[in-house]
Amino acid sequence: MPRDTKTEIKKAFLNLLGTTLFDNITVKDIADECGINRNTFYYNFEDIYALTEEILQEETEKIVTAHKTHRTWNEGLSDASKFAKENRRAILNLHKSSKSFYLVKYFKKIIYNVVIEFVNLQAEDLNISENDKNFIAGFYTCALMGLLSEWLDNDMKGDFEPIIEKTGILFDNSIADALKTLAEK
Repeated sequence: MPRDTKTEIKKAFLNLLGTTLFDNITVKDIADECGINRNTFYYNFEDIYALTEEILQEETEKIVTAHKTHRTWNEGLSDASKFAKENRRAILNLHKSSKSFYLVKYFKKIIYNVVIEFVNLQAEDLNISENDKNFIAGFYTCALMGLLSEWLDNDMKGDFEPIIEKTGILFDNSIADALKTLAEK
């Protein structure tokens, strides 16, 4: 077994998730896939749900941290869609499972973080409350989540990049206008 057992368990799980619905994967399957025993799995993770949570949390942190260096929300969302495309089968198998809320939580956190960064940037010179900024970010997060959900429901057919581009055309000016309007109140 390689030195980093946790990494190997994650890889094995993603490999299995690429071919098997989340609901059908067992700890034994993961242990067999990476050549460990079940006790080793449980030494590293409480259960499959904790494993799933950690993988998605790590990806979220990577994208949110990388996004801090970008000036647009589009780039952060683009990074999230790249992870989804690279792990297409795994994402779809998780999306079609009874635990699809893990994906919703993952994407919602990324989207909210990149949108609120954009909102804060647009609101720098405006006198606008944190509540109003959070409301705007929440509203646009919900809209983007709807588009993303539709893409997932359609088995991720087509590229998500054109959707991001078109949404950017609609959102960028709309967010700026909403902030100005709320600042004037």
